[in-house]
Amino acid sequence: MPLQVFQSHQRLQSAMTLIETLAMIVILSMVTGALGLRIVGSNRSAQAREAMARWRDLDAQARIAAQIEGAVRLELDTDGRGAVLKAIHGGDVLSSLRWPEGFQGSLATSEDENLSSIAFDSRGRGDDYFMILRDLEHPRDSSVLTVRVCGLTGWIVQEDRP
Repeated sequence: MPLQVFQSHQRLQSAMTLIETLAMIVILSMVTGALGLRIVGSNRSAQAREAMARWRDLDAQARIAAQIEGAVRLELDTDGRGAVLKAIHGGDVLSSLRWPEGFQGSLATSEDENLSSIAFDSRGRGDDYFMILRDLEHPRDSSVLTVRVCGLTGWIVQEDRP
């Protein structure tokens, strides 16, 4: 009789080990999944920051080109997936950029009027504007980056503006 009790206790202990092992596998897979989502989200955030840095660079190129070439214009594509820097006289394309896949850019005035382009005079000055970058793949998240650009100086400030 004591042998049977020992054997059933040993089986119960083995079963608990199996249940504990399955529980650990489930917990580890949940933690791994959560970390994976966080890494993917940070990748999108890095792409957005890189895209906004490219815009800042294109704005600086526009100001310099305007002083060298004469008046220039920064134009958004009709779908907002990129921008082109053109000379106003002659229409030569001086530079361009494409947003990363899944992002869309737009321009607006401080009065929230949408713009399709920004013009810079021969001194490299333009109107104040906002550059708004949206993540189309995650529209419900706070996936909008906005920078305010001072037209006279080119001073750029990142803002929390929906």
